[in-house]
Amino acid sequence: MWLAFGDENGARRELDAATRDAERDATQLPHLQELLARTRIDLYAGDAAGAHRRVVDRWAAIERSQLLRIQHQRVVLCGLRARAALAAARGSHQNRALLDEAAKFANDLARSGAAWGLAEAAMLRGCIGQALGDAQRAAVSFEQASRDYASCDMSLHASVARLRMGKLASGDEGRAAVTQSREWLTAQGIADTEALAALLAP
Repeated sequence: MWLAFGDENGARRELDAATRDAERDATQLPHLQELLARTRIDLYAGDAAGAHRRVVDRWAAIERSQLLRIQHQRVVLCGLRARAALAAARGSHQNRALLDEAAKFANDLARSGAAWGLAEAAMLRGCIGQALGDAQRAAVSFEQASRDYASCDMSLHASVARLRMGKLASGDEGRAAVTQSREWLTAQGIADTEALAALLAP
């Protein structure tokens, strides 16, 4: 919520307050929630390398915790790791390795059996296609993601997918998709539509 309103410092302050007395040497649901929040703040703030490092450093502990056997947590965590890898790929000489990492976790999402996991996979494949310079593949994936998110009542994500698709599409259709998406996001009180879009679709 704080990031949606453009208050990065507020997000950090609230998270620090919520986790002040938490145990540090464990991997349970509260620790997972803290990891998600801190990584998302890193991504929002543009610290892609830090976000990726944070997730990778905790991944072995996450696997040992068995949290990945829970479908919801698997979708959330695989999506987080793929997004962190995608964001890190933009400023790294290991670009291809990071894109391959993102593709691996996008494939894990597609195999999760969750409808919103398929939507997440389509969104991430759109980002990977765009990073590889394949605009056509990316646009098709973003369009699929928009439909899949909409069917899951994930309107925010659907709007971001349409925004990404519209930026790749040509002519009036593309411009209309961008305008409608930005208007919808602004109407929800999103302070910085591009920063939030970069968080969901790096």
